[in-house]
Amino acid sequence: MNPADKIKSILMNDIHEMASYPERFAKHPDKDFSRDRKLSTEDVLLFPVVMERDSMTRELLKYFDYSTSMPSASAYYQQRRKLVPDTYRQLFFTFNSHFSPSLYKNKYILTAVDSSNFRIPRNPADAETYNPPTAQSGRGFNEIHVVAAYSAPRSRRLRL
Repeated sequence: MNPADKIKSILMNDIHEMASYPERFAKHPDKDFSRDRKLSTEDVLLFPVVMERDSMTRELLKYFDYSTSMPSASAYYQQRRKLVPDTYRQLFFTFNSHFSPSLYKNKYILTAVDSSNFRIPRNPADAETYNPPTAQSGRGFNEIHVVAAYSAPRSRRLRL
């Protein structure tokens, strides 16, 4: 098994283990995740990890292999709202506990780096964030790109 497959297997096992005990991560343990739904607890935990940068509907289509019985974005949001706020933090720490941290620049324990684009209110006058109209976006839009780096053991943002 190559290193990437091994890491993926560890992550999938951690998600599967968490999904086996949904009451630990549910806001209402007695009722949340107690019925079978189109989105299993495992799907709710895994989906944001594998998402790319498409719209929620397109991401759901890809995740469910373009099945006509895929759940709606609203169904996903409703299921996700059932999770306690620390759920993904717990997954993060559980996953990272499998690896020994090493120092980056002899100073930092680098455990996660992620980048995301966030749409902000439309303002064509803001040249730094404005994206001109395209076939998909007839009016254009404003977006910022954020790269975040975190040191999990100390839960502090790194200054790179």
